[in-house]
Parts: sequence; structure tokens; C-alpha cells
Amino acid sequence: MTDLITGPAFFASREPDPGWVAALAERFPRQLNVNWPKLVWMPGEWHEPVQRWVIYEMLPRLDLISELFIVDIQGDDPRNRGRWIPDDTVEGGKRWWSDAFVSHLQWELFRETGCYPALYWIIQGDQGGHKWRLTPQEKQLLRLNGCQVTDTPLPGDLPYAPFDNRVIEHLAMRDKLKAWDKAQSQPWTARQSKLVAPHIVASERKALEIEARWALYRWLEGQVKQGVEAALADPRFNIAELPAGDRQFDRNEDEELRTFIEEKSTDVP
Repeated sequence: MTDLITGPAFFASREPDPGWVAALAERFPRQLNVNWPKLVWMPGEWHEPVQRWVIYEMLPRLDLISELFIVDIQGDDPRNRGRWIPDDTVEGGKRWWSDAFVSHLQWELFRETGCYPALYWIIQGDQGGHKWRLTPQEKQLLRLNGCQVTDTPLPGDLPYAPFDNRVIEHLAMRDKLKAWDKAQSQPWTARQSKLVAPHIVASERKALEIEARWALYRWLEGQVKQGVEAALADPRFNIAELPAGDRQFDRNEDEELRTFIEEKSTDVP
């Protein structure tokens, strides 16, 4: 398929391949009061095209969403709320600035499903896509290994990619990491405490936390790496113009990363 960023056509809407939808639903079936992923076409605007498939995490528990967002998503179309502002970077010299906290696409998805849609995954590039945004903890973990990124690429920054099994694998890893985190936060039962020496319990829990942190690092590294590679490939980028800096800036990066991952955890008393 032609890269839709540079191609002549602008697709305001597209229906996903039924096979893609079926594969996603088989791995992550929709359940009552449980978050579920939805494959959606994000068109962008004619003056700022995105033209990418994305995954929204659909949240059925509206009582857990901030009232500010609920009011906006239950209100009028965001395209009817706002004002035109000057912008010389787009054709016509102005753009629409919505006063709503939600997008038109989120507003439509809410009416279709009754769930609050939170953008989670962008399908683009050659690695099966990446998260929409990193948490502060995820950014810290990457910086400690010399990965100087502010965040993941924006939708449309990397080449177009179709949905494939790698997307499912990434989402499955996300669920596994969340399950690890949840398991570590659960108190051990009194019966387990009697059967297993407390110091062994603490040791096992710390080992699980270290394993989860390493898995998280490896999972994130592949996502941000493609954004860095795309920036370096940009003909407007000239590495020769960068300041020399400290050539030994990463001399302790391996030790710092190990310390962060393996010493960050707290033993269970």
C-alpha cells in the first residue's frame, strides 16, 4: 500500500479488515466491566493527515473517568465547540481549536460503544507499532540506558503499517506486565506466610519484580528505537552539526540500569 502520508488520497474513514477484527476479538474478547481494545482508523485532518490504524482501549467503567472528560464526551460534537485560530502553517491560514477535552473520533466511538475510548497504540513503522505515550517511569527507565527520547513518535510520524500479529503480541505483553505488577502488589495470605519462610517469600517477590522490570525495558526499547532511527534517516537531520559533548557519557549506563532495575524493588516485610 502507498504510504498514505505522502499519497494523493485522504481517507476520512476506513473499515478494518474483518480478519483483523476477528483476530483481535479472539485474543481480547469484550467482557462486561473489563477494558477491551478496539481497532480504529485515525484519519487526522485534511491539513494534518494521520492516516494510521490505532488501538483505543475502551473503558466501560465510566464512574472511574474524570467528570471533566465525561461531560465533554456526553456533550455536543467537539467539532461544534471551539473557535478558529490563526495558523500560517496550514492552507487557509487558520485551524479549528476545540474547547473539548475529547476528540471528534473519541466522541464518535463513545456513541458507538458506550465506553470511554483512551488512545493506547499506534500502528506504524516496522515493529508492529508503539504506545501512544510513555509514563514518567517508562521514560526514566529508557533514559538510564542512554535512550534520549522525549516520547514515542506521533501518529503519522512513521511509515504506514497494516495490523498484524505483532500488534497482538505487543498488547499481550502489556497485559502480562500489568498482571505481574498486580501480583506483586497483592499481600500474601496468612496460609502462605505459615507455609513459606518470610525471607523466602520476600526474595521470590523481588525476583519477580526484577524480571518484570527487565521485560518492560526490552518491550519499550523496541518501540522508541524506531522513532530514533526515523529521525536519523531524515535528510534534514545532520549529525555533524551536533555538539561533541562527553564521549564517555554512557560509561556507567549498564551499572545504572542494573541498579535501577534490581535495587528499585522493596522487599516485603
